[in-house]
Amino acid sequence: MNKIRYSIFADQDLFVAQTHGNISFDDLYQHVLILMGDKEFKAGINALYDFSTITDFTGDLAKLEALAAGMSSEDVIVKKAKTAILLPNEFAPNIHGVMDQYMAMTASSQIDYRIFTLAEFKQAASFLGYDSLFLEGLLNFAFES
Repeated sequence: MNKIRYSIFADQDLFVAQTHGNISFDDLYQHVLILMGDKEFKAGINALYDFSTITDFTGDLAKLEALAAGMSSEDVIVKKAKTAILLPNEFAPNIHGVMDQYMAMTASSQIDYRIFTLAEFKQAASFLGYDSLFLEGLLNFAFES
């Protein structure tokens, strides 16, 4: 089972994903393969990744580079979409720095990636075109356990 949980809300044109603790670049790569193989997934769907409680990224940077190359390929990403990534409020080079690298590697992607801290949740919701309370409700619904 992949460490990144997700739920697709096709009627909202959105999927939400969440993980905690340490996450490897292989976890990210495998998540994308699983997600894109999901029958509910469609090109152009927007995304919110709640990585606000991750503590570290680990693994071979080549895996992250391969993921970024795929996400920048118009053969893979055939339609424009938006993705908001929530990171911890406190700056950590091993987390924020890695995501900054990923943003640079995917600058030519049809996916408009933006990084927000958890404190900037309202801005993330606005970027995606949703009310923040509605989006918070979707997250709670998707990941209550």
